[in-house]
Amino acid sequence: MYAAYTEDKEEVKIFFNKLFREDVFDGLCVRSCEITTLVNYNIDGKINKLWDEDTHEDNYCKLRDIKQNVLSLIKGKKMPQSMKIQFSVPTAGCEKIHPNAKALFINVVFEENKLTIISGFSEKEFSMDRAVDHYWSEWLKKFMKKVCILQDL
Repeated sequence: MYAAYTEDKEEVKIFFNKLFREDVFDGLCVRSCEITTLVNYNIDGKINKLWDEDTHEDNYCKLRDIKQNVLSLIKGKKMPQSMKIQFSVPTAGCEKIHPNAKALFINVVFEENKLTIISGFSEKEFSMDRAVDHYWSEWLKKFMKKVCILQDL
């Protein structure tokens, strides 16, 4: 399992700038997003195929598709009270990380001015060797070091 944590305001700011102002995370699928500001916002990332008839490789929208909407909810002088976003790697990317990977997750939690990032996974077939977890954690660790300054736990 990959886990990273920071309370440093500058690191939090850098991470959220990478998330919402750059394209680093744009290819990730958004499974869900919860934002608490003046009110609570809950976004289900599942694509409404009745509204959007385009073909999509996954059932969930990419961050690039809703980034401006999310950014408009959190813009302002104050940081959100909390934000929880569950990302997943597109289906085609899972196979590249490990052939037994069914889904690979990145859980981003911002609460009480603390940022936590935790990986998760599910397998196509049950395995006791935890190889999917190992490969996913190592891949995510390298990716996060490349794009952010967060220290892993």
